[in-house]
Amino acid sequence: MRLTSEQIELMAEVEHNRWNMEKLLLGYSKPTPEEEEKCKDNAVRKEYKTKRFVHTDIRPYYQLDEGTKEYDRCISECLPLIAEQ
Repeated sequence: MRLTSEQIELMAEVEHNRWNMEKLLLGYSKPTPEEEEKCKDNAVRKEYKTKRFVHTDIRPYYQLDEGTKEYDRCISECLPLIAEQ
């Protein structure tokens, strides 16, 4: 079964929403505007994620960068294949 691009996009958004909830339940939070600015530095972002439980991808799907959206699309596109197994 192959999904249409519209189905993949919808499922990617649903997957991201699921991921958001998982992270929030694990104790992560979205960054404040000040933290967001600091996290533009990769080393700082890693420290915030691993030590402060702040994740910059906790946000609505439409606000994600294209690379992160593509990751969610890839997962969503593969779900029918995974379900067949």
